[in-house]
This record gives sequence, C-alpha cells and structure tokens, in this order.
Amino acid sequence: MAAHVDDLIWVCEEGYEEAVNMVLGSFELKKIEEGKFRFCGREYEQLEDFSVKVTCRDNTEKILPINFKKAGRRLDDNSRNELWC
Repeated sequence: MAAHVDDLIWVCEEGYEEAVNMVLGSFELKKIEEGKFRFCGREYEQLEDFSVKVTCRDNTEKILPINFKKAGRRLDDNSRNELWC
C-alpha cells in the first residue's frame, strides 16, 4: 500500500484482502479503480497472472528536447545549470 496526498494504491496476495480492508475501513473512499488506471502520472495494469505492469508513456512523450547548442541560450544558463555530456 502506498499513499499520495489523499489517494491510496494497494495490491495484495490472495488471502490478505481482510488485512487491507481493515486499513481501508479507516478512510472514506470515494472511488475504487481496478484492472487498468492512472495514479500519480503513471499507468497501472493488473495482468491475468496478477502481476502489475507500470508505465509512464504520457510522461516520456511530453519530454521536450534539450538545447545543447550555445546559440539561442542566455548567458546565465550555464552558471546555474551544469551541462552533463
């Protein structure tokens, strides 16, 4: 089980559902999502063998290219940010 602000995510093996339900009973749950859903910017999917697949496709597709050329950069860009090559 993990928490982020007011959201919870959990997974448990068969036979441990009651322990999880005891913890969840302490909270007011508005919605429970199962199978395939987003949590904290990641996509989660429980597969048929009960394993959990986590991807960040949307995040990686939104990454912008970094300008390593000196042209078009401000003079103070280098002083605050080291360039790692």
